[in-house]
Amino acid sequence: MPRNCWSAILPLVCLLPLACQSRDTTPAGWKTHPLGKGQVIVAVPADYRESTEPDETLVLTPANDPGVTLRFNLHYLEGQGVPADVGVQFVRDQAKKKNLSVTEKGGKVLMTETNTGDEKGVKVERRFWQIGFQNAVVVMSATVIASKKDDAAVKECLEKTVPAVIDSLKKR
Repeated sequence: MPRNCWSAILPLVCLLPLACQSRDTTPAGWKTHPLGKGQVIVAVPADYRESTEPDETLVLTPANDPGVTLRFNLHYLEGQGVPADVGVQFVRDQAKKKNLSVTEKGGKVLMTETNTGDEKGVKVERRFWQIGFQNAVVVMSATVIASKKDDAAVKECLEKTVPAVIDSLKKR
């Protein structure tokens, strides 16, 4: 092989390992879970317990059961004539109707709501997030036992884990 061919091939051979690296951004010690029919995935700490509820709702609870439960439901829109960013548009429209602000981060638009209530005779606080990206809207909620809302494990889940979980949402 002539010497000048190596000068063209060598950079390709050296860069090939970089091109083949995984694009997986799942944090170490976390596990991904499919939402809906698997069009979107979410990552949470691997020790979270998983269950499901009707309407393809994914339920995840921290292993030490600190008094917080996360729920996820996917609304996925596709088809001819559906705008590529319909999920983003939907969340913006909902926020405007409810006079709420939106947060934009990493191609996602989200809004947050809260309410209180009783579940099986226990006072709870609920936080809801609508997260729109591309043609998907994920409705995520955190149900917190009111008497445990100030516990360190609950605060860590809501203040540290939940933002990372939201960041992890992506299409397959």
